[in-house]
Amino acid sequence: MKKELLIGISATVIGGIILMIIEPSRHFIVIGMSKTWNYIKIFFLVIWKYLTTVHEIYGFIIIISVLLWIFFVIILFLMIKNNLFGKTYTTYTEDMFYGIKWRWYWKDAEIKNLWCFCPECEYELSYQEESIYRNRIYHAPKLILICDHCSKKHPFQDYDKDDLLSIIEREIWRKIRIGEKPDKV
Repeated sequence: MKKELLIGISATVIGGIILMIIEPSRHFIVIGMSKTWNYIKIFFLVIWKYLTTVHEIYGFIIIISVLLWIFFVIILFLMIKNNLFGKTYTTYTEDMFYGIKWRWYWKDAEIKNLWCFCPECEYELSYQEESIYRNRIYHAPKLILICDHCSKKHPFQDYDKDDLLSIIEREIWRKIRIGEKPDKV
């Protein structure tokens, strides 16, 4: 009970102090805002009067030239921004590696759906993996990427599918890291 009474009294006293501070300053705020508004109006009236009076150069020519200048500055800024920063790496979505076209997309700065396509007919390649056992000795795997459309085969010795995808992904990141331009695809 005493605690609630103490909180009520404290809130009333603090509210009274705030009102004592705000009430006198309200007059200065209103006067300051009206003076500021008057200065803004005067500024624009002076500009308008200057632009509408007769000079060697008409006011509308000045307005048009200022608008064109602003337009060209914005265009120049956009051009410089594109040249400095270039396209982001997320626009890099295909390249040629080992004579095969590879495509992917980006999601959350990760390469997704990395896969290969036939360089001649653009058909998605399928794969066949072989591991060779001779005389009970395991030999390195062999991966064959096959185009089902034009029947072209692309063999890779010593790689399985996961190894090849990992190598290609690392090669993509290497090209991004060193800023190497991708091969023309």
